Amino acid sequence: MEKNIDIIVAGQACLDMTPKFKDPTRPIAQIFRPGGGMRLSGVAFSGGGAACNTGLGLHALGISTRLYGLIGDDLFGRELTRLMEARGVPFRFVRREGERTAYTLVIVQPGEDRIFLHDPGVDDTWTSGAIDASMLQAARFFHFGYPTAMAGMYADGGRELTALFQIAKAAGA
Repeated sequence: MEKNIDIIVAGQACLDMTPKFKDPTRPIAQIFRPGGGMRLSGVAFSGGGAACNTGLGLHALGISTRLYGLIGDDLFGRELTRLMEARGVPFRFVRREGERTAYTLVIVQPGEDRIFLHDPGVDDTWTSGAIDASMLQAARFFHFGYPTAMAGMYADGGRELTALFQIAKAAGA
C-alpha cells in the first residue's frame, strides 16, 4: 500500500480554555487563594493535547499529517471539531456517545509558569481498539501522545499502549 500520509498524530485531544486576565501583572498566587479573584476580559479557545498540539505544528510545517482522537458527544467536542476544521488540518475525531470531551483550563500570567486544570474525560477510555488500523496502513509514521495522561493506556503496566504500538507496527507505520 502506498504511504500517502507522512504521520498520524493520535492520542490526547482536548479543548483548551485560557482565560484572559484584565490585570496581567497580578501574581497568580494572589488570584488563587481563598477569597481571591480577578475580572476577566475574555477567554481563548484552542485545541490541546498531543493530537492537536503536535499535529497542528507538523501540519504548519507542511508535513502531511492526520490528527486522530476521541471526543464526547458534547459542546466541547463540537467546539474542538469546529476549531480543527477552521485550521484546515485533516483530522478524525471519534465521537463517543455519553462521554465528555477532555478539556483543560490553562491559567497563564506573564512571567509565571502555567497552571493546568485538566479533565481527561473520554481520553481515559483510550485502548488499542480505539485506533483505526486501516488508516495506519497509509502512514509512514505514527505518534501517540501523552499516554501517561490517559488511564486506559497505562493501566495493567501499559498493556494497551503496547498493543497499540504492535497494531501500528503491523500496519507498517
